[in-house]
Amino acid sequence: MNVEPSSNALINELWLTLIVTIISSIITWSFLLMVQRVVLPWYENLTYKGIRLEGSWQSTTSSHKKVTHHEFMDIKQRGHILTGYYFVKNELKKSKPILSNYSLEGRIVNNHISLSCFIKSQKQIGIVQFLLEIDEGGEALTGKALWINRAEKDIMVTDDYNLQRVK
Repeated sequence: MNVEPSSNALINELWLTLIVTIISSIITWSFLLMVQRVVLPWYENLTYKGIRLEGSWQSTTSSHKKVTHHEFMDIKQRGHILTGYYFVKNELKKSKPILSNYSLEGRIVNNHISLSCFIKSQKQIGIVQFLLEIDEGGEALTGKALWINRAEKDIMVTDDYNLQRVK
């Protein structure tokens, strides 16, 4: 006695196979995403043997003797990857201060750090790039800053930029 499966049974089996395949793909994708976003950064941070720059940093600089820049960075570190926030208060001689808030991302390479800061407000333009050397046993960062001068619509360079760790 040879019984052939009905077309309904075949369709049900195909749907079941499709659903199981989709669910297993979602589980596999979720597992890989967790490994990529949680396990690997945790392991990299655990095995990282370089300097720790995590914490608060500050600087006060002047440009053209017209503007004083009070700057503050809050850096988070996972291995050689840096993230955080960068705040600037620009005090102009003849007008009220301008406050700017940036997100920060960068990395440590040898004894240097490279940071990119992107303005968070959609009502302002701004980007700042830093290339800094780690000095004073990790208590200072010195180097160059490249930034957009909104008032003069020009790209500016600060050649002797210096950040100090906040104790």
